[in-house]
Amino acid sequence: GRGGGHDGQADLVGQFFVSFAIAACVSVLFSLLVARTLTPLMGAYLLKANQGKEHKDPFWMAPYLHALEWCLGDRGKVVAAAAGPAAASSAAGDVGFGGPARKPPFLRRVRQRFCDHRMWVLGMGALFFVFSIFLATRLPGEFIPVEDISRSTLSIQLPPGTTLDETDAAVQRINAELMKRPEVSSVYSSIGSSVVSFGPGGGGGAGEVRKANLTVNLKPRGERALTQQEFERDFGPTLRQTPGARVQFGSSGGGGGGIMAIALVGDDPTTLEPAASRLEREMRTVPGIANVISSSALVRPELLITPKADIAALQGVSTQTISQVARVATLGDADQLLPKFNLGDRQIPIRVMLTEESRADPGVLANLKVPTASGGVVPLSAVADISFGAGPNQIDRLDRLRVANITAELSGTTLGEATTAINALPAMTQLPPGVRQQLTG
Repeated sequence: GRGGGHDGQADLVGQFFVSFAIAACVSVLFSLLVARTLTPLMGAYLLKANQGKEHKDPFWMAPYLHALEWCLGDRGKVVAAAAGPAAASSAAGDVGFGGPARKPPFLRRVRQRFCDHRMWVLGMGALFFVFSIFLATRLPGEFIPVEDISRSTLSIQLPPGTTLDETDAAVQRINAELMKRPEVSSVYSSIGSSVVSFGPGGGGGAGEVRKANLTVNLKPRGERALTQQEFERDFGPTLRQTPGARVQFGSSGGGGGGIMAIALVGDDPTTLEPAASRLEREMRTVPGIANVISSSALVRPELLITPKADIAALQGVSTQTISQVARVATLGDADQLLPKFNLGDRQIPIRVMLTEESRADPGVLANLKVPTASGGVVPLSAVADISFGAGPNQIDRLDRLRVANITAELSGTTLGEATTAINALPAMTQLPPGVRQQLTG
């Protein structure tokens, strides 16, 4: 029973190929029939002897045949044949009295080789090949050449802490300037990028409202005077007039516009950030590179709470307790610990935190109550120091190392030329210990 079922499945699959097999066999049969009957008949009818030329030779045929004859000729043999049999035998080799032929002297053989046009052609071919390789090494190269695709990509980054309204106002201002250009047909804007954040508004995936992306659709190439790259270079000064905005044309994928990226990695942020800042400054001096941006230069205000280890231990307060009190008061509790309000088919998390004015007041934060191990409470200022500072907006890691990404716009240069120029900068040749360049792609 099992064998019959398996064979039935195999037969079912084979039915899909029956028509193909029949078509292939019939096609081969008819092809063989044509090759054996019709093709010889047509050849005997069409291919006639001494048909003559239907058209005259083109004007370049005679010079081509003379050049081909010269390339394949041997002038030494021609001269020897014209001089007579004795010279010909001397060119081929000296003949002794009843003995075997001897090879001509070395100089005579070299002279004969110089008269052989085939050696000249071989030498010129070798020189041309070597010269071609030399020219190939001088050509600039890049992974994906920049081309005019009539569509530009524009990325905008505003300082950390920028609100949605401020980002929208900056995007609207840039949109208005773009639509004034005769090369632009339409602009599509989107605000927010998917990042992992924690804070007011919930943890997990959220939109970073300080970032925006614009897709600028240009008119067809025949309807505009500037190429896509010329338009981007010409519009660059207008973009730099936006206060506090970091604006770049292009994308790292190549195509319409090019962006290059240099990644510096290291364990110590105190040496990584100065090295990235120095490289950013020096890259601004390289011709053909514009709008240099470093991810390590983005900082935002931070609330620094430093526990007093000795006093906290005497009061029976752990570092975890201090962290929990500060987090709940400033950011709200974690999502999984928040109470939920049932509203129909969805649940709304209830987040309790201090008001924005209270979070910015050190006096209010200093009076936050921290529970102790004995069941009492102490003010936060008694077990920790509170201050305001600045820190990185986002910590990026590559292969478990902190990374600083420096990106730049390619303007009138190729990726290979820009990489060579950047690698020769003092900031790259004199990287501090513990900091190195990481190849990415």
